[in-house]
Amino acid sequence: MIAVYQWLKNKFFAPVEITPDVKYLVKAGMKLWECNLTTGDIVEADVVAVSSTDKKGNPCVKREVVMKPGCMYEFAINGENATRKFEQKILKLTNKNKA
Repeated sequence: MIAVYQWLKNKFFAPVEITPDVKYLVKAGMKLWECNLTTGDIVEADVVAVSSTDKKGNPCVKREVVMKPGCMYEFAINGENATRKFEQKILKLTNKNKA
């Protein structure tokens, strides 16, 4: 896998700053990947089980992601797909910032 940090360093001059604004809920069987833009590491995101109530008032357990500053999040099957998705996402953000 290509390191996202090296890819950013080679392609762009200024780093991209991301503030996560979406709250992710992970359902069973799904994998959410985290890309740290400062180090370039791509790992599975930390998921915490939180007890809450559903629409009918019954108790249930939701799996929420621990959001970290300077990280991007994306759903993917494996690490290779996550790397590809992060590269596409970063490319769109940098093209948007240039225009």
